[in-house]
Amino acid sequence: MVIGGPTAMLVLVALSGVATGLVALAVAQRMGWRRTVPMWLLVWSLACLVVITLVPSSTATPVVVHTEVCSFDYDGPAPDGFWIIPGGQRLLNTLVFIPSGALLVWTLGQFRRGLRWVLPGLLALAGCSVAIELAQQKVSRLGRACDVTDMVDNTLGAIIGVVLGLMAVGVARLVKPRR
Repeated sequence: MVIGGPTAMLVLVALSGVATGLVALAVAQRMGWRRTVPMWLLVWSLACLVVITLVPSSTATPVVVHTEVCSFDYDGPAPDGFWIIPGGQRLLNTLVFIPSGALLVWTLGQFRRGLRWVLPGLLALAGCSVAIELAQQKVSRLGRACDVTDMVDNTLGAIIGVVLGLMAVGVARLVKPRR
């Protein structure tokens, strides 16, 4: 029996939220809630990415055969549509990384001179996308395929999230009263 499908994904997302939330409770005692909440949400968003990309999308036995290499055929083996968003899998791949990009900026913005780490953080998010795709390639029972298009779309989502986060930090600093 294959564990997967939307119900399994939702349960694992909820469990990861509880687990990371418990860690956040302990961290908040030392660092305070203002800094802990964005960190918790960032870690939880990354856990959610792992769940939704590495848990099989169906409980049926996958028909994807293990491939030795990742597809570099841009707009490659991914199907046109996907069961969550009618706009297609590419749109979904972009959307799921936006929160992590925005939360990265919010987390780093909590620290003095933390925003200088935005570019390395963005590169780390792109690295997460590559790692996820390589894991999908190696574990054929996931019913997923490694595809360079997904890496590009994920990274685009992270970039959009970072830009939105930087805009939000800029607005917050404009309206924050000076001491």
